[in-house]
Amino acid sequence: MITLDTFIGNTEMIQLLKIETLAAKVRNKELPHILLKGPAGCGKTTLAEAIAREFGNKPLTLTPNTAKNSDLLRKFFLNMPDDGYDEEGNIIGAHEPINPQIVFIDEVHQLSLLAQELLGIAMHDWRLPVTVEGRDEFEWVPRFTLIGATTLPGKLSKPFRDRFKVQALFETYDQDESLEIIGLHARNEGLQLGEGVPEAIATRSRGVGRLLVRFLDRLASAAVVASQVRPEAKNVITLPLANKVFTDFLKIDDRGLTKTDIKILRQLHKMQDPVGVDTLAAVTNEDKSTLENEVEPYLTQEGLMARTKRGRVLTDEGRRYLHTSGYIKEAPSMGRMGRVIGAPER
Repeated sequence: MITLDTFIGNTEMIQLLKIETLAAKVRNKELPHILLKGPAGCGKTTLAEAIAREFGNKPLTLTPNTAKNSDLLRKFFLNMPDDGYDEEGNIIGAHEPINPQIVFIDEVHQLSLLAQELLGIAMHDWRLPVTVEGRDEFEWVPRFTLIGATTLPGKLSKPFRDRFKVQALFETYDQDESLEIIGLHARNEGLQLGEGVPEAIATRSRGVGRLLVRFLDRLASAAVVASQVRPEAKNVITLPLANKVFTDFLKIDDRGLTKTDIKILRQLHKMQDPVGVDTLAAVTNEDKSTLENEVEPYLTQEGLMARTKRGRVLTDEGRRYLHTSGYIKEAPSMGRMGRVIGAPER
């Protein structure tokens, strides 16, 4: 069970959240609404659950589809525990501890503007605009803390974004943190890892917690199957087994690049000129949003691809990597721009 004390990585952010949770308890006030920003798969949902545990409850999940209008939101809030309130929504017993319900919305940027407006009112005034028997009214809602997780905070309206008094930025995990997560998960699952296996997983996981756990689980399954053929293997995940699974089945190279990543880089190499994301999505048969939010950030961070106003281009580092890894045959060459092969950004 992950708590704020056992959460790995993002030390400064966790410290800030510890301060806020303790201050809320001491003041006997609601925890401020929290916006968690950062790459997908880095533990935003896990962190929301850890925050809820600080107040003795589990987060209630609200999705963009269940928050489209006031009727859906009214239904959601009516199902929320309302012990400790009078009929007007006032807290009964001012000295009783306040344990605000944690409400979690993943991909909060997908909320419609109407939903953002309605929720913004509820977050600030503890009341919700509703229509009852043809009349526009306000209904009180129980105190709650909204935790929103997003990879695209800029898509939130400014008034709604400003309702989140605590805004925390997630960073991907470094090598040491990745190894710590792998070790913790392996111990929890009773897995035996051979020498070099944690490093092999960490270097392919891009510093993303979700990938660390996913890869470890796949290797664990492979070890079980291998032990059926060779009982002496005793379910130990060895480095040769890990490399085979990554190479032959998961199709992930030792830099963490997937088949889709390589297909994009090879397409950029082939076309030479800047390429739009719609073209790349069609060529790779991948969703455009997946490319923009998950694939491109890593390729850009690694210096393999660059985004210009005219489109995506292959860098010299990307061309060199394709060549040295055997993905293309011709030797890399420097372009007239230095690092970037392609048209200059204007």
